[in-house]
Amino acid sequence: MKTLPWRVLLLCALGCGPTWPAAYQPYAPSDAEQQWDRAFALERAGETSAAAAAFDALCQQEPPYVRACYDRVRVSFSFEDLPTAHARAEAFVLQHPEHALAPSAVDWMLEGAHTSDERLALIARLQTLAGNVQGTDVWDSILYRIARLFAQLHDAEREREALLQIRALGRWHSQLYDDAMWRLITLAAEAGDSSAEEALLREFVATIETSWLIGSYHSRWHDHALQRLGDLLKRNGDARAAFRVYRQLGRWHTSRLRASGLLHAAEMAHQLQRRRTACRYLQVLLVEEPDSRLCAAAMTQREAFGCLAK
Repeated sequence: MKTLPWRVLLLCALGCGPTWPAAYQPYAPSDAEQQWDRAFALERAGETSAAAAAFDALCQQEPPYVRACYDRVRVSFSFEDLPTAHARAEAFVLQHPEHALAPSAVDWMLEGAHTSDERLALIARLQTLAGNVQGTDVWDSILYRIARLFAQLHDAEREREALLQIRALGRWHSQLYDDAMWRLITLAAEAGDSSAEEALLREFVATIETSWLIGSYHSRWHDHALQRLGDLLKRNGDARAAFRVYRQLGRWHTSRLRASGLLHAAEMAHQLQRRRTACRYLQVLLVEEPDSRLCAAAMTQREAFGCLAK
């Protein structure tokens, strides 16, 4: 019996097989999405007023096309007076505090705040807005903007008060927790309060999570926090605690500060009279981080610690 060529069998399998479920069919834009595309095309063509009217129409329909509501806010800053544009941005945040674009609308509210008086007026407005949306997703974004405005006014105490509210939410309830914590750490250092700085650093590095099963959680500040905590403990003369922190940084294979962690861990181990441990960390640095600018220092320390002695 003659067998069919493999190409014929493949075509039959593709053409005669089961059809894809409806969920996997090509996506067809909704009427609202098509209208939004046309409105956006008007904006790109420079017809801002017409685009604003089109966005507004989409926003007024039931249910409203929320992306168009945000775009109505956005374009208002290009052709309407600032008070009107600010009012539109504030109204969007009040009406859609859980929407992903609400923080961006808050950012638009910062437009035009250049002088101290303008910033103070904006802070008062944002504080009222924060009180009206407390407990929603956008709340921490408003608090963080308030803190940044206080920073621009060089009012560290009131900046700290705003950041502490974000800290109280915790990592699981605020996407700005890491940024708020790092700024609080910086403020404590600038104030010369080493006890507060150490406590904040310990709290922050405790949020590091490493898991082979479900993945790891690292913020962009975590390795800097380990380095900073290790340096603080080193200055305070606590070599054992500093060694543990530097060792943790040295085990972080993807950190740009890993080489620094290894070098300082070796130094602390040597202070603790653990020469073999110190030499091992220096060897790891030289072998696994050969392009690091700290390799020269590692080679110098290796000789000073007697690692090359037979």
